[in-house]
Amino acid sequence: MVASWTKMFLVSGLVAWSAISSAWGAIDVSLSEGVGEQGTAEGANIGEPSNRRRAEEVRAHGNRNGCKKDYPCGTGSEETKIIVFGDSNSDAGRRFDAPNVYPFSDIGVYPWEKVYDADGEGMVDVYHEGTNTNGKVWAQYLNIPNVQNYATGSGTATDTFRSQQLCTGYTTKADKASRRTGTLGEQMTKYLKDFSLEDGKIGCSSEYTHFIGIGMNDVSNVAEAMQRTALAEYLGVTYTEPVSVDDMNFVTMMQGVTDDIVAAVATLIEMGVTGRILVPNFPSPFGVPAFDSPDVYYGLTLAEFYDQFITTMNTMLDLKLSALSSAGEDQVRVLDLYSLIDSSVHDRDIFNEEGFKTSSTPEQCLTYNFHVDSSTDIMGSQAQALRGKLFDWAQCDNYGPTDECVLCQDQMSPCQNCLVDPPTVSVCDSPDEHIFWDGLHTTDAFNKVFANAVFECSKDELDGSQPWVGKLCPAVATECSEKEC
Repeated sequence: MVASWTKMFLVSGLVAWSAISSAWGAIDVSLSEGVGEQGTAEGANIGEPSNRRRAEEVRAHGNRNGCKKDYPCGTGSEETKIIVFGDSNSDAGRRFDAPNVYPFSDIGVYPWEKVYDADGEGMVDVYHEGTNTNGKVWAQYLNIPNVQNYATGSGTATDTFRSQQLCTGYTTKADKASRRTGTLGEQMTKYLKDFSLEDGKIGCSSEYTHFIGIGMNDVSNVAEAMQRTALAEYLGVTYTEPVSVDDMNFVTMMQGVTDDIVAAVATLIEMGVTGRILVPNFPSPFGVPAFDSPDVYYGLTLAEFYDQFITTMNTMLDLKLSALSSAGEDQVRVLDLYSLIDSSVHDRDIFNEEGFKTSSTPEQCLTYNFHVDSSTDIMGSQAQALRGKLFDWAQCDNYGPTDECVLCQDQMSPCQNCLVDPPTVSVCDSPDEHIFWDGLHTTDAFNKVFANAVFECSKDELDGSQPWVGKLCPAVATECSEKEC
């Protein structure tokens, strides 16, 4: 969770930021040296992308069950013919089916459907039926069947930068009834096995659009891992980082994430997909509430710090994806999510026209009156060791300094004081006027408009007069407008 990383540890903030600053210092060199003429990340040392290996296995052995007969080509409306890969921004409930994380008495497990109101007496709706919003995600507004939506909350683009512990419960190999979908590679594997034909090709390849929106969890996982590693070193605690990266820095992360996204696109093309492939880039942190922190690190706000490598990742993604398409082809489209989210604070008219009330700083509707310490769930007993070492002077009436807790009264990680009172939230009066529901996830109202924009951007001829469409796929919208499509 990005939000859990926005507050530095009480003692070791400078230590952690020193490590992160050192990692950032190599990015300019890496971008110029690591991205070759064809947009590949040479020397990234991440090995052959796993989903290409999986595609080769499917081609070699075929799908014993054949393409799903319940979804033959030509059935359903055009809007439903989209295959979705992604994370919590597209998850229609897959994550909710199996996880057992962030539990607390009376509210169950995350994503919580109801939490206590600000007074701690009644219960209020928080996340709707397993989504990370107050209603539907965009895929549900297009009526995309769940069998075509592999997006999973907490999902990562790579296996390298996932948290193995965080994924326990819905990615276990023993769970054969529900194949793992915690990473893009795992989602691709399940899709290839579900929809490939006997010859190893994807069924309905020309009928369907494929959407791949994932990668921000990799960014936050690496950032938090670097911070934990620096803290453990500072405290002299024996510690094994669950996010196992040989070269833990943002350069390796950016190369790995963009490589695996591009490899997934290449796999789809190799498997015979000829329909549109949509790949949103990474959003502007200036429009995301979780990054709106007044804290300044080495002269940069949190949003400015993140923006440096998010824009770099977007450049890398553009270069690598452009290498997949021959001149004149328009199969792969990058959706400019960065510009759309940035417009929510810098070009607000296109949001105000849709009924949103925006300001110069990002705002969220739902606010936790407690803190979720993801480090405990990720690190297990190691979090207790760090907490005990860091807060051995803490006055805890109900918990000892080495007790495990996930919900906290403070915003430090590991938290100093475990939550004792019922967890409460505050909810704004007009959710439909907000872009963001919580610090990271958009509202039902946003998802409704976004769904239409995604669908428009999937078309050969699109309505460039729609402002959101013009932001998401500007090059195509401009070209179409000039031709009066």
